Amino acid sequence: MNNRLLPPLLLALSAFFVFVLLFPKYERIKLVNEAIKAQEKELQDRQQIFASIKTLKDQINSKTNDIKKLNELIPDKKSVPELISSLTEISGQAGLAVNDLNFGDVLIQAETVFKEIQIDLKMSGNYLATRNFLRLLEKNTRLINATNIKMSQTPGSGLLAISVQLRAYYIPVSLNK
Repeated sequence: MNNRLLPPLLLALSAFFVFVLLFPKYERIKLVNEAIKAQEKELQDRQQIFASIKTLKDQINSKTNDIKKLNELIPDKKSVPELISSLTEISGQAGLAVNDLNFGDVLIQAETVFKEIQIDLKMSGNYLATRNFLRLLEKNTRLINATNIKMSQTPGSGLLAISVQLRAYYIPVSLNK
């Protein structure tokens, strides 16, 4: 064979090996790298989604506590026995004696989701105890508003006759859902 044909033949052979053997591998490596980049992007997106889900779960947990507090403030039932117990306990802590406790009709206001219970409470005690009663009523976990307070001196004793009209609220179960 001629020495002059050897270099072009080697060049042709090396070009053949590059295009037939190496170029397809290079293309595969290039495709694999693109697939890896796409998978990394998807992984980052999923990590962001999971971080968002965790944040939302934390928000839901914090709102759950708020909902529990709101449910204590305005329950979903009338709970008259609870109201009787609560009011007699508050009046006892304040130093007032309950003489009479009456529950009126449930008042339904238009365009509201809650219902009101009218409560007439008659007690006897002094002014400081009455003021303490109102403070304790304000701190009570259930929302109870004093709408009218009347005080008069009881003849023959140093005590006041106290008449308090209250309103307690609840959200009926049918509206709560």
